[in-house]
Amino acid sequence: LSCLCIPKHRRKIRTVAEGLQGHSWARDIHGSLGIHEIGQYLQVWLAIEHITLSDTPDQLVWRWTASGIYSASSCYLATFQ
Repeated sequence: LSCLCIPKHRRKIRTVAEGLQGHSWARDIHGSLGIHEIGQYLQVWLAIEHITLSDTPDQLVWRWTASGIYSASSCYLATFQ
């Protein structure tokens, strides 16, 4: 989830957790905003206002296999069967 009103270099270095802390992502917005950018800003704000992050590390799970592990063959099966 990204907002074009936030500079690209800042989007690349700030994590979601850092951005959510004290709404610091909003302080990255500089300059004048057009209607499109304001709309994006409001969409991002509404999408994240009730998010609570845990200290648990992220875990990637491939949902198309029972083991949760990705493989090229499982991708092929998920795509074509």
